[in-house]
Amino acid sequence: MQTAVLIVEHHAALLASQVLLFETQGHEVHSAGTRESAERFLSSHCLDAVVLGNSLAREDREVLVAKVRLIRPDARILVLHASGAKLPVVPHASIDSREGPVSVLQALEELLNDWGAES
Repeated sequence: MQTAVLIVEHHAALLASQVLLFETQGHEVHSAGTRESAERFLSSHCLDAVVLGNSLAREDREVLVAKVRLIRPDARILVLHASGAKLPVVPHASIDSREGPVSVLQALEELLNDWGAES
């Protein structure tokens, strides 16, 4: 079964590359370029994971982590910025995206596998 993933990234080129990256792994990928569009999407769609990119402002990452926890408590949250672990509401995982695409994919797969084991 495909997993539904929302990627939120402000920088259009980064967003496009991340969409392709996750699609190559067989995920059903949705994208949002702003916090506001991500919030609208969260309100109307069920998701397995939300990936918050490093080009989002820290405030946007903070707000979105809290909103995902509230609106979609079953969704796994991955922040692609090293500061993710220091957010007021902590995501399920954070990784410095500069570690490369393999590390990003591994982090998401580990989150999804942990989630599947808990279900």
